[in-house]
Amino acid sequence: MKKLILVFGLLLGLVGQVLAGGLSTGFGSVLISNLWIGETYSTKELINLPLRVKNSSPYEVDMRVEVMIPSEGDLKEGFEPLPDPTWIRFERSTFTVAPGGAAETDVFISIPKDKNLRGKQFQVYLHSFTVPKPDKTVEISVGLASQLLFTIAEEETAKRKRGDEIGVFQVQPDNLFLIDVPVGEKVAIWEKFGKCLEIFNPNKVECKYEIRSISLKEADSSVRKGFEETPDPKFLTFDLAKVKVPPRSSKKVFLYLNIPDTPETREKNFMFLVRTTQLTGTIRIDVDSRIYVMTK
Repeated sequence: MKKLILVFGLLLGLVGQVLAGGLSTGFGSVLISNLWIGETYSTKELINLPLRVKNSSPYEVDMRVEVMIPSEGDLKEGFEPLPDPTWIRFERSTFTVAPGGAAETDVFISIPKDKNLRGKQFQVYLHSFTVPKPDKTVEISVGLASQLLFTIAEEETAKRKRGDEIGVFQVQPDNLFLIDVPVGEKVAIWEKFGKCLEIFNPNKVECKYEIRSISLKEADSSVRKGFEETPDPKFLTFDLAKVKVPPRSSKKVFLYLNIPDTPETREKNFMFLVRTTQLTGTIRIDVDSRIYVMTK
């Protein structure tokens, strides 16, 4: 008798690595603003971001992607569930992915030509999941959900041209570990540990970014095993809150920690979450970096 074990993770990270079992994707959560009614958009052409899911398991997997409408409890404030799943289409939806390989598909958003849609905000999930193979007696199916949010323009002004939009950027490293961090003093991370964050702007124009230390609740993120959330995200600050990065180049972001010296902060493992938001262009893209701090 065949047995099926289904493991499904609704993982709402942001653009950056999102993990579920043997699958991972860089298409975590994306907000695209001011789309027009009566138009069809490609995420690959618009922001250079196809849906790409990597198979990090040691086994070949069969995989599918499909549209999933969020429940009321999963909606971001101000957003409505996508009224019709046929608004979203994939270049392809079924794959066989080798170990270490990846499935990739363009994502198309088609907005009906309905004036009542102007000013609306919609949310949908792109559900990627493995399909049990019929020749296995035990199969673990894993899945992850990428969050796609988009708004529809209230008024249509100048026509968008292909390539005019600002695409995906990167922040490295994704995870930063700091050991034996002193408490009760302001610590310059670059000077003491030689580490920082670096923003990579691949676009043809200068882009502006905002960097913030935020709570895990705001990020819809969970804490790593062996760590606890920082008592206050404001313990972590930056040399600049907003950074301009020239086209096709990068810029370092320097970090500072100022953790009070109390019994509750000594010899602790704290997790901080840094959100970098792209402010240039009509597409809002967020990247989250995790800072793991082990205090003295």
